[in-house]
Amino acid sequence: MNAVRLSSVAVLCVAVLAGCGARDPYAKYKLGAARDAVAAAIDATGGLKAWENVGTIRADALVTLYDASGSPRTNRMKLVVDVRGGRIEAVAAEAAGWWSAVVTRRGEIALTQHEGQLSAPAKQQVGWALSMILHRLTGPANLLYGVEKPGAVSPAVVAGERVTRVQVIGYAPDAVADYFLIDGGTLRYVTAGDDRPGRGGTITRLTCRPSGGLALPEKIEIFKIGQHVLLGDESLLEATLSAVTVE
Repeated sequence: MNAVRLSSVAVLCVAVLAGCGARDPYAKYKLGAARDAVAAAIDATGGLKAWENVGTIRADALVTLYDASGSPRTNRMKLVVDVRGGRIEAVAAEAAGWWSAVVTRRGEIALTQHEGQLSAPAKQQVGWALSMILHRLTGPANLLYGVEKPGAVSPAVVAGERVTRVQVIGYAPDAVADYFLIDGGTLRYVTAGDDRPGRGGTITRLTCRPSGGLALPEKIEIFKIGQHVLLGDESLLEATLSAVTVE
């Protein structure tokens, strides 16, 4: 009788354990081989529930853009990001005047000059910058919702940091690969374009900070990929965020 009872308990325990495994909260996102890397990053930056519930991110930003000659142009921006809607609104003041803009993940750009006049190249650069900030601000959550999905996973080293490279499938203009730190799990780098050295792509370096339960990027830096190394020294954008709130 005792043997029968013990056997029943053992079966029940196995069933419970199997049930727990089946209830992986990340299973619905179909992350494949990237599951552990992406889950570690989400867990390290506030947790899945926090990212699933985020709606709007508001922030002040000091944004410096560099033209082809390396000359900087600095803007002070007020940003409002609709995370699920894939939309960023910005109001910016700079030496030439002030402007407002709306940029979406679909590539739509609407810029209104209220005072002063931006050149056509400057307007194009602003549209690109806001598109990058919109994407980079939501970090690893881009792989949870939207058009991006993870692909092949491989180990790598970037600027002396051990990372896990996760190929990004589905939205090449913004990202071709995410690089997650082995130590700490956070998303550290994102590449766009061709991420082989010397092929003209870009690499973003993210520095995160806690905010409203989420660890959002405090600094977003974008560089041109180097001729021989992934993290080059030609700056394209630097954005420092403050007064960040999450709704």
